[in-house]
Amino acid sequence: MSEEQPGVNSRQYWDQRFAENWDDAGGPAQTLFFAQLALRMMPRWLSMEISSCASFVDVGCAEGEAAAAFKKQFPSLAVTGIDFSDNAIATARSRHNGVEFAVGDIAHVEKAFEVVFCSNVLEHFHDPLSMLEQLAKAAT
Repeated sequence: MSEEQPGVNSRQYWDQRFAENWDDAGGPAQTLFFAQLALRMMPRWLSMEISSCASFVDVGCAEGEAAAAFKKQFPSLAVTGIDFSDNAIATARSRHNGVEFAVGDIAHVEKAFEVVFCSNVLEHFHDPLSMLEQLAKAAT
């Protein structure tokens, strides 16, 4: 009898993925690539707007590479990374100083932030627009 695998969008799946093969599969490099792309493609007006903000959150931050990239680009910004995987957040905390990391759920971001960033997350949901609506509620 084979052991049943957890569903791809479950907390168990992602905790296991981050513990077993996220780094080997290039997850951190991919996260950083998309963050750097967003920063390079960002219009100047938006960059200036973010520079004047106080708070920023990366929802679905994985091991924190994007959150750290935004903190580096905007050093005065209070940057938070949220992921629902305990393993991802533990790794993020050990790798990235100057960024706050918390275990949380995209559907219930408990604190408001001036800027909400989310990359490579929404496509995992059956109804990504409802998740986007939840993220919009977290943005001030």
